[in-house]
Amino acid sequence: MINKYLKEPLLHFLVLGGLIFYAYSSLNNGFEDKDTKIIIPQTQINQLTTIWKKKFLREPSQEEIQKLIDKAIYSQVMSREALKLGLEQNDPVIERRLVQKMEFLSENFIPKVEPTEKELKTFMHSNAELFLEPTQISFHFKNAVMGQKEYNNLSQYGVSKLLGREFAKRVFTLEIAVWHRGILSPYGKHALFVDAKVDAQLPKLQEIENRVKEAYQVKKEIQLKQEFYKNLKSNYTIELGK
Repeated sequence: MINKYLKEPLLHFLVLGGLIFYAYSSLNNGFEDKDTKIIIPQTQINQLTTIWKKKFLREPSQEEIQKLIDKAIYSQVMSREALKLGLEQNDPVIERRLVQKMEFLSENFIPKVEPTEKELKTFMHSNAELFLEPTQISFHFKNAVMGQKEYNNLSQYGVSKLLGREFAKRVFTLEIAVWHRGILSPYGKHALFVDAKVDAQLPKLQEIENRVKEAYQVKKEIQLKQEFYKNLKSNYTIELGK
């Protein structure tokens, strides 16, 4: 019973919404308290130093490290002053970056859903077009340029790669177990015999389980993201054309 509730998307949204609210509140309160205090932690200095070493392939001097720190302080001062002036408002570049951060945050909190075998079967049959094995054909022919050739279990795409798109379209319309003459390809005319044709079919789940599971999880993740957005959007009143 507990596991069932843990899988419920609504629970995920409530938890995620609470975490975001907590993070937002903490950041706002912290920013107000530290409005005139800039802290450059050692972890940030280490990160800046590591990036510098990767770029220049050597250890930075103390003077160079200080320049990195000064640049970080400059960035903090200027960005905070910009926020005080409201310069971030109506800026599409900043808005796009904030959207990316929110999307990244939601991706980290949305869990990978582990579907049951029953759920996978239902999903596979409901989305059969994603997993159908295409119609396949086997044939042999005689041709002045190519001589005698035989091909087995080819899809229409496979035939078109070998003998052209128009030839492939024509072959898949031909009657089986009959000789057909004058079938054109880029190599000229063919006398062709269709040995067999297997209609498109849905494989057994065991044969494509990984594909089905991946597609299921992708679709579920999209649904969860959409519900997450709807949940956030419900907090706003939208007005147009004013």
